[in-house]
Amino acid sequence: MKQATLIQFDIETLSLHSSHAVVGEIGIHVDHLFLDADDRVRVGSDSLMSVLLDMEEQQRLGRELDIKTIQWWLNQNEAARNVMAVVHDRKRVFDAVQAVDTFVRKHMDRAYARENPVFILSSAPAFDMTNVRSLYEAAGMEHPWQHWQEHSQRTLRKLCNPETIPPRSAEEFAHGGASDAEYQNKVLVAQMNSNDAGAIALRQFFFGD
Repeated sequence: MKQATLIQFDIETLSLHSSHAVVGEIGIHVDHLFLDADDRVRVGSDSLMSVLLDMEEQQRLGRELDIKTIQWWLNQNEAARNVMAVVHDRKRVFDAVQAVDTFVRKHMDRAYARENPVFILSSAPAFDMTNVRSLYEAAGMEHPWQHWQEHSQRTLRKLCNPETIPPRSAEEFAHGGASDAEYQNKVLVAQMNSNDAGAIALRQFFFGD
C-alpha cells in the first residue's frame, strides 16, 4: 500500500520580513495518507498543533515588525485577531521551537518507520519555512528535515482546476496558523481525489508511479 506523510506549516507574523519576522503563531497539520485499491487518497490519521510565541522577546532578539502588517491584522476576522491578541500562554523562542521539534520529529519517525516519504509543505516556503528555520537557529537547534523535502502547497494546488478547491467552513477561519495549515492539507487531499486531470499528477508527486 502506497503511503505518504504531509507536514503542513503555516505561520502568522507581524512583518513580511523574509527570514526574521516577529512570529505570533506556528501552526502545523500532519496527514498520514494512503492510496486505496481504487486510487482514492485516504487519511489514515491526522494531527494538529498550534504554538503561540512571545513576540516581545523576538523584538529584543532583533526580529522585525512593521506598521502595515499590524494595520492589516486589524482588518481581519475576529477569530484570527483573537489568536494574535492572546497575551498569556505564549512560549519563549527556545520552548516554542522545542515544542515544534518534538511534534514534527514524532511524525517523521512514525513515517520513516513505515518507509513513508515525508513532505514538508507551506503555502510560501520562502517566507514560512525560512522564518521557521531562523527560529531554530535562534534557539540553537537544527531542524529535522532536509531542504529538498520542502515544497510549495500553492504551486502544487495550481496543478489542478481551482474549482476543485473545497469551500472553507466557519471553523476553518482564515489567517490562523493551525486553521490555515489544516485547510491547506484538506485542499490537496480533495484535489487528489477530484476528476481533474491535475489530480493524477498530484497523486504521482506524493505517491510515485
